[in-house]
Amino acid sequence: MRNIRYKQKEYLADPIYKDKLVTYLVNNLMRNGKKYIAYKIFYDTLKHIDNIKVDKNKSAFEIFKIALNNIRPQIILKKRRIGSITQKIAVNVNETKSLNLSIK
Repeated sequence: MRNIRYKQKEYLADPIYKDKLVTYLVNNLMRNGKKYIAYKIFYDTLKHIDNIKVDKNKSAFEIFKIALNNIRPQIILKKRRIGSITQKIAVNVNETKSLNLSIK
């Protein structure tokens, strides 16, 4: 019998940028349940990006989203056993898995 597929958790949008990605990142950034401190770290980082940005036409949040998309993996290597040999095979990554890997 196969394992049960769990529903993906729905995240609320953050109060300033109204984006679920920010909440997801803050939840991964949070330590010991200190969500306020994690939000403060994230927003201070965006302010720092805003101060040193090269492209004046884009906001710090847009630069953050572009950087997050740039580090997302498109493929990963998985081990497959073929005969008596274990080989690494390139496999495409779905959207949620690539987001998880890029944030962590």
